[in-house]
Amino acid sequence: MSCFDGSHAFLFEAKISDKDELSGTFRSGKHYTSSWTAVRKDNARVTDAFDLTFVESQQNKMENFEFKNDQGKMINLNDERYAGKVTLIQIMGTWCPNCRDESNFLKSYLEENPNKEIEVIAVGFEKYKEEEKALNALAKYKSRMSIPYEIVYGGYASKKLSSETFPMLNKVISYPTLLFLDKEKNIRKVHTGFSGPATSEFEKFKKEFDIIIDQLLSE
Repeated sequence: MSCFDGSHAFLFEAKISDKDELSGTFRSGKHYTSSWTAVRKDNARVTDAFDLTFVESQQNKMENFEFKNDQGKMINLNDERYAGKVTLIQIMGTWCPNCRDESNFLKSYLEENPNKEIEVIAVGFEKYKEEEKALNALAKYKSRMSIPYEIVYGGYASKKLSSETFPMLNKVISYPTLLFLDKEKNIRKVHTGFSGPATSEFEKFKKEFDIIIDQLLSE
């Protein structure tokens, strides 16, 4: 089974081991290969996107958050701009199609709700290992998409590195991953992945997003 989403070519190969088990290989382009197994489960269900990634430690306050933005300035959650505001942290990459869809959603939401005390910071994990190239990619992305919020550099596009950068989370398994922070900068919700406007899940996500934001703003 294969697919191409306009940016990535994926290939799943599998063998039927017995009537209740599959095993095979997953390939992403020419650069990534992984083995996998699947076992039949009659009551299997897709895990909710708000349950996949969660705060693992007892300390859910976002601390030591300081990253360089696309202009080389250090951005910190303690900056006056974010004081007393609900803040969204978007773990993303400029190379990621779903991240682009989520960025468009966040941009539109801010434009449509200018009176709500909400801030967004995108943390980019880029495919360039050289910091200068990565910062340049972030700057171009922000300019071309007219992003109104800060985009900072997280590091190389590695889920292992992303998980190490946000050690309070059990793991980062998808780009994008969206963290909902309350006014005290506690992580209250985490949403994994993004189902864009072409999917049946988009309207559901928008409703859930509105409920979470309004709740955090009212506290």
